[in-house]
Amino acid sequence: MLSALRLIMAGGVYLPPAMMVHGTPDDSRPTIGSTSFLTPRQREVLELLGQGRSNKEIARALNLTEGTVKLHVTAILKALNVSNRTKAVVVAAQLELAHRSA
Repeated sequence: MLSALRLIMAGGVYLPPAMMVHGTPDDSRPTIGSTSFLTPRQREVLELLGQGRSNKEIARALNLTEGTVKLHVTAILKALNVSNRTKAVVVAAQLELAHRSA
C-alpha cells in the first residue's frame, strides 16, 4: 500500500495487480502485440493518459486544444475497444508487455 501511495504522490497512476491480470484483452481487442497501430500523436496522448494527466494538461503539454485531445482520446478508446481511459492504459500496457516478451 505504501508503494502505491508513493507512486501516486510522485504523479504516477496506480493500477491494482488484479486489474492487470483480469483485465486482459478479449478477442475483439487488438492482438498485434504493440500500440503501433496508433498514430504517433495518439501514442503521445496515451502516454500522458498513463501518467494520469487530464485533457487540459495533455493539451498544454502537446500544444493542442482540449477539443483535439478529446478527439485523440476517443480514437484511442475506439482503437483499443475500451470504454474508458483507465482501461485504455491497462490494455496498452498489456500490449506493450506482450510485444516485449515476444
